[in-house]
Amino acid sequence: MTTTTERVLPAGTGRGKRRLLVLLPAVALVLGAALWWWTHPRAFADYGAGLGAVTEVGEATYFGLASPPRNLEILAARPLVVAGSADAAVTAVVCVAEDARSGVGIVDSEMVAESCRSLREPAGPVTPDDKLLVEVRGASAGTVAVDGVAVIYRDGVRRGTEVLDFDITVGVGLGITIEELEW
Repeated sequence: MTTTTERVLPAGTGRGKRRLLVLLPAVALVLGAALWWWTHPRAFADYGAGLGAVTEVGEATYFGLASPPRNLEILAARPLVVAGSADAAVTAVVCVAEDARSGVGIVDSEMVAESCRSLREPAGPVTPDDKLLVEVRGASAGTVAVDGVAVIYRDGVRRGTEVLDFDITVGVGLGITIEELEW
């Protein structure tokens, strides 16, 4: 009579371990892609331009930047003022527009009053009818430069931060024309 013995494999080898070695990286890749998608919405993609204006000390100039592509909640919006700029109050505001199809462009306080039912802080819900603006009010003569606006927002369950790439230059109280402004 012949006796057969089963070959005993060392612990930790075999199909189960190989499946785990293949499955674990695949699961990590899917989870990483989902995390990236969740934390990188692109609500304000492709916005940007170079804008310039001249104004007097104490007068506000408004620059229309963007309208949200869909309903969002803005958590914060912060203009990125370039170091060495003249003393000025530079703030982001939301224009609740009179006419949803109208744009704002570069305007003074009087024209904003005609185009907007109201101006408010940017934090809170916004719709595609709203316009995100930057208000520049120079406190002293000089040049104010803004290198974009950082917008933190919530889009459904997703949360994102984007910099709207607008280069804004305002000559305040310089007694020059827009053609003479260096920007």
